[in-house]
Amino acid sequence: MRSHVSDLRRHVKRKEMSSRKELADFAGSFLFPNSFSSPIDEQLQASIATALFAYASGDAFGVQYEFKDGYTVESRLTEIADWPLGGVSDDTLLTLLSIQSLAAGSPAAAGQRFIELLKENLPVLRGLGPTTRAAVGLPVKESEEHFIGNSNGAMMRTALLGMAFKSSDDLNRRQWVAEIARATHTHERAVATSLIASKLFSVLLEDPSADVLAVASVEAEAIGYGDYFSIEFDPDLQISLDPLHTLKAVIRIAHSSKTVEEAYLAACRQGGDTDTVSALSGALVSLRFPTSHGFFSIPWINQVMWGEISTSNSALEIIYRKRHCAVWVVGPVAWDSVKYHDGQSIERPGGTGANVAIALASTGTAVKFVSYLGDDELSLKLDKHLKNSDIEKLYTPIIPGPISHVAIPVDEKGERTIVVISDDKLDQVSLEGLPMSAGDIVAFVIWRDNFVKDLEIAQKAGAITVVGSAALTDSQVLRADYLIGSRDDFSGEYSIEQALTRFTYVVVTSGAEGATFYSAQGSIVQAAEEATVIDTTGAGDAFLSALLHYLVINKTIDAKAMALAARWSALTVSAEGSIPPRFA
Repeated sequence: MRSHVSDLRRHVKRKEMSSRKELADFAGSFLFPNSFSSPIDEQLQASIATALFAYASGDAFGVQYEFKDGYTVESRLTEIADWPLGGVSDDTLLTLLSIQSLAAGSPAAAGQRFIELLKENLPVLRGLGPTTRAAVGLPVKESEEHFIGNSNGAMMRTALLGMAFKSSDDLNRRQWVAEIARATHTHERAVATSLIASKLFSVLLEDPSADVLAVASVEAEAIGYGDYFSIEFDPDLQISLDPLHTLKAVIRIAHSSKTVEEAYLAACRQGGDTDTVSALSGALVSLRFPTSHGFFSIPWINQVMWGEISTSNSALEIIYRKRHCAVWVVGPVAWDSVKYHDGQSIERPGGTGANVAIALASTGTAVKFVSYLGDDELSLKLDKHLKNSDIEKLYTPIIPGPISHVAIPVDEKGERTIVVISDDKLDQVSLEGLPMSAGDIVAFVIWRDNFVKDLEIAQKAGAITVVGSAALTDSQVLRADYLIGSRDDFSGEYSIEQALTRFTYVVVTSGAEGATFYSAQGSIVQAAEEATVIDTTGAGDAFLSALLHYLVINKTIDAKAMALAARWSALTVSAEGSIPPRFA
């Protein structure tokens, strides 16, 4: 661990950073998720990560001045008694636990999960506040008892959860944040300030130009919290553990600061609960000024004990995935035995279902992969392959017998032929009993007639449905939202016009000739991008992955989606392998 942290510190750059690549160079996979490779949401993913890192750094900086008197604030980290240099406090560690709680199935379950995580992590938590100590049965000083249930701890650890919800999704944000806050803090003020702080993070992530003061006022009015407007605090007082006092200080500093470092210094000069105010105000400033926040130029940033927040990569994935629906990819995983025209042979993982699931998951999308594995040696390799990917959840039961295995000869033009060695067993794969939610996307990347029941399950759950081209000739398929397939499948009596009577949208791919999107409103023609073709095996998988990722974010497919799909396909055919390469 220490050597990895040292590597991380050596990668710190003394300049402003805003791109995914630069941020990944700073943090590495140690802190920054490999899955944050979206070709659409690069800036948003970078902003989420920077806000979390700015929060942790502000915590580490502020803790050296917390509730002290007679000090001069300097932009450096110093040794303090009984505390490691650059170490973060409970502010950051409890925030990470609160984020992990978002992975629970419901707001109520998230609150319970937070308490479980809190108890599990007690040995590594430093500087716990009175309410949190009381929640787990630890002793509380008599002078702190009046703060139990009404300290700033709930707001401190739930504010960043706002980034997990779109600014328009107030209902869900309030439900989740309130339940996780109430797990330890039941007072109205503690919960209300948590909701206001989370709204600030939700809005500023999407709209850096938003007025911080106005956003807070609108949320306070919306939740009926009148104290926000009627109670004022002396601006010269040190910041107390009172959640409203803390919130107003954070808003004032975030509103007046132009850089993260400026916010840190202002918070610590104010005094009192300096780590909480420094962390929250610095993180908000990083969102307000995404290209000029100056965070990565702070001279002491490499002294922060980043090893203490090694779960940040999974926390960042949770935040991003929570903002969007999940995609259920139903299809095969297979083993490819490939032979190129020059005599080169390659053994590699493949299968349309797995290829799409892995590529899509590399964008940060929450992917659930529904397939199966066999009981042979190739299945063991494929199981490891899937588990090493960014796929969020695998539903791959063992079905006795070999896994699907194909031979793929590739000619001098990069065109391939698929020869089945061991057929798949998709007829034994089902969605029955799986926890789909309304608004999720369910993609049957290869259609089989036994999926008719599963299509109905998805539709009853309120999911957006995507089916492969073979569904066109299956008379049992009465309707689906999207049909995506090759031009070769539209022949004889089957026409685009007829397809649109059963499928709301149709996408037809034509290899090097491009692709066309059809709807009742008209069509969009997308030319194929020029590429040096090496292997066309994963071209269609890349095309579908791009469309699905775009659909997750924008809830529609349009000309931009088709262009994105064409670019990803071109990248894929330009390299050996069936799995589409990461876009970023």
